[in-house]
Amino acid sequence: MPCFAAFRRGLVLLTLLTAAGCRLDKSALAPTAPDVPLERLTISCGTPGNTVVCEALAHYADGTVQSVTARATWSLSDITVANIARGILTSTRGGTIEVAAKYLGVTSKIQLTLPPAL
Repeated sequence: MPCFAAFRRGLVLLTLLTAAGCRLDKSALAPTAPDVPLERLTISCGTPGNTVVCEALAHYADGTVQSVTARATWSLSDITVANIARGILTSTRGGTIEVAAKYLGVTSKIQLTLPPAL
């Protein structure tokens, strides 16, 4: 029953917002593939260290840029050098690697040199 109660509260809130004349502004939503074409994907990474935070940025045809770090598929050229998950890169033995992010069929790559793991 708790799920039903939460659903009912959400339904009441939605009804109240609708009755108050509130509307969702579609321009406030992030672009999606059918609406605005993805032109390119870029990767930016913090200073190379034992842990590096990388971000994948989607650049759309209308000029908007959106972080898609959590939705991108991440990969490395050599998984013995480091591990990566959701843009967080962790050095295991150090060395030079290529980091790749893929989103909506578009891939971007960047090369990093990591120090040996502590």
